[in-house]
Amino acid sequence: MSEIFPLVKIIHVSTVAFTGFYFFIRGLSQFRHGQWFKKRWARRISQYNDTILLASGISMAVMIQQYPFVNGWLTAKFLMLIVYIILGMLAFHWLRRQNSKMLAWFSALLIYAYIVGVAMNKNPAWIQAALF
Repeated sequence: MSEIFPLVKIIHVSTVAFTGFYFFIRGLSQFRHGQWFKKRWARRISQYNDTILLASGISMAVMIQQYPFVNGWLTAKFLMLIVYIILGMLAFHWLRRQNSKMLAWFSALLIYAYIVGVAMNKNPAWIQAALF
């Protein structure tokens, strides 16, 4: 199993990068009144990528035998992932006012950056060490 870990990690990191890029582009498009991000194919790309992202993340957790609610850094990633998803839903679907949508979108980008930082440092308090 350890021989496929590097491949799974490459897939996971690639889908993480695509998720951040695609989320950023979708937000810019929305705020410039573009409509392509509402099309079915645009939503499907995100759904397929996120499915691969989740599957590879779960696979890696099983391979390294570290799990949310057991290991602090994975717990932080998991909980912040839920916050990121909710903020994304607010930004792209639930909110009506443009300013509110922008605030939710920008907040989701900050949460995304935090999640990536936790993953890279294996420490939920990495930002505290980085800033202070």
